Amino acid sequence: MAAENDILPLYLRCDIKSNVSDLATLLLRKWSLPHPNLLISVFGGHSKFDAKIIPAEAEIKEGLINAAKSTKAWLFTSGVNHGASNLVGDAVAMKRSFISSIPVIGVNSWGAITNNHLLIDKQGLFPAHYHSEGGEVKRDGAGKPMCMALEHEHTHFILLDGGTKYHFHENEVRMFRISLQQEVVERTGAQLVSVMVEGGSGSLDEARLRVKSGLPLVILADSGRVSDVLCAAHDMAAVTSLVDGSGVREVRQLENEDDRQKVRDSLTSALPGHSEASYDGMVESIEEIIAQDHLITIWRSGRGEELDKSILKGLIRSLTNVTKQLDGGDQTTDEGVTIARERQEKEVLGKELLKRQLELAIQWERLDIAEEYIFSNMIVKQESDINELLGLAIRHKKVSFIRNLLDRKANIKSFLTVEVFEEMLRDTPKNFLLSNLMMKYCEDSKYWSYEHFAQVRMAIRAYRFRDVCAFEWFHVLSRSNIISFRRVEK
Repeated sequence: MAAENDILPLYLRCDIKSNVSDLATLLLRKWSLPHPNLLISVFGGHSKFDAKIIPAEAEIKEGLINAAKSTKAWLFTSGVNHGASNLVGDAVAMKRSFISSIPVIGVNSWGAITNNHLLIDKQGLFPAHYHSEGGEVKRDGAGKPMCMALEHEHTHFILLDGGTKYHFHENEVRMFRISLQQEVVERTGAQLVSVMVEGGSGSLDEARLRVKSGLPLVILADSGRVSDVLCAAHDMAAVTSLVDGSGVREVRQLENEDDRQKVRDSLTSALPGHSEASYDGMVESIEEIIAQDHLITIWRSGRGEELDKSILKGLIRSLTNVTKQLDGGDQTTDEGVTIARERQEKEVLGKELLKRQLELAIQWERLDIAEEYIFSNMIVKQESDINELLGLAIRHKKVSFIRNLLDRKANIKSFLTVEVFEEMLRDTPKNFLLSNLMMKYCEDSKYWSYEHFAQVRMAIRAYRFRDVCAFEWFHVLSRSNIISFRRVEK
């Protein structure tokens, strides 16, 4: 499909009842998208944003791109040239030369796409010369458009054909998009986080579905309409502890009818024209969403924290709650038999979740979040866990994490071999002189000794290599408790 940029987006028209497993196979195998570490699903309104969000737009765009780039994420939207998905498109356009490898995937209804006839050909059509100009814009009784143009900065489109024209099939498309994302998560081991910008009653339904599915949700405050109502209700609600079959967790609840009436009044102001029964249902949905406090993160522009960091914090908070529940005491059956196997399976799952948490924290270089939400967890205080975490930090060359884990008495010898060290050096740009020097010491060596480290440090001082900053991780390792490390015998 020809676009205004230099990238030709790929598109698929398929039945709205298609199997999401087949679509996941298309993304990963046929279209050969790189396996993601994270999926970021951005949803919200399709109308123009309220004027008060305009000052924050640059900050939002920067945060979304930084989050996607640093974690090798996929971005999901509705794919149209309006509202939240257009915001993502603008963000991509700003940084396209730096993020050409980031997939931006739009999922929407085929029948609601302006000029979709330009994408039809009996023999197949690639590239299709798509444009939105001159197309019929049909509107409903309230004056809202019943079709929208595709956003040209997206890299892929999945267009679901429900057999009708001028119909968004919102509920079906919403469920399909969530199910497809969950299928990709299951296949790749990636994490999934949602970002809500502005929005109406449909966005509220989507937020409820995502939270009900246990997915973390970042809500952009002051972006307008339902997002603002949700943020206000979240701030108004009281935090209480709830004990249930899964353990102890914190929930937020509106304390009285006065608070519920305030939320209802905010809804009638933000979304006029709905029935009394609809407003009642929206209040219930808001209560259901804010109750899952561990899944909700509120981001406010100009408060000192970048959006990408709030996304990471929200994801880690949601995983931390899972590991706390998994860390509950042994349970017994009615006959008094200890369920040891279930306990062991929970511990394994808990460690895997913590490993994913740390990988994200390392990639985004957020030691403060790791300290607050990861290292404080009892599961990682075992020596073997600390050593495994050190291995991750070394592979990513994140100095602050290496120092922190060495201070926690991590045993670097359990991880570091000549092979691992060589792999780290190969990841360094080839024009780095220091890299070439250390590779020379690695060649034909059965082990690396303290003397090797000393020789390289002397070379650094003697030649004043311009790339020393890129090897700060080397200085940290060379001053650790290493005496030597050996090549693995084959």
